[in-house]
Amino acid sequence: MRRKHLLCLTALLLVLAGSVLLAGCGQTKKYKITVKAEDYMVRNCPASASEGETVTLEIADVTDAYVYVWVNGDKDYGHYNKEGLYEFIMPAEDVTIEVDVIGNGLARTPAGKPV
Repeated sequence: MRRKHLLCLTALLLVLAGSVLLAGCGQTKKYKITVKAEDYMVRNCPASASEGETVTLEIADVTDAYVYVWVNGDKDYGHYNKEGLYEFIMPAEDVTIEVDVIGNGLARTPAGKPV
């Protein structure tokens, strides 16, 4: 009888331990994405993403000017894909996206330094 109770208790503990482990599976840390640009410049940008996830967003079309997209101050962090959408790989930190529209050959970084 005692052995039977011990087996039942062991089985119950294994089921509980498995449930706890499974409950944590599939939950990855999400990092915040902040956009600092005119409302019309960036569309369909997610509010957060997990490390390693491809983040895709739409940048407004601009004529007669250059559009620079900065991810955490880095102009060369992402790229435009074949559909014309901007994408980057989410790092393991919160990111800030800034968009500059530059005309007449004048280009400046988000910190105000010339490109």
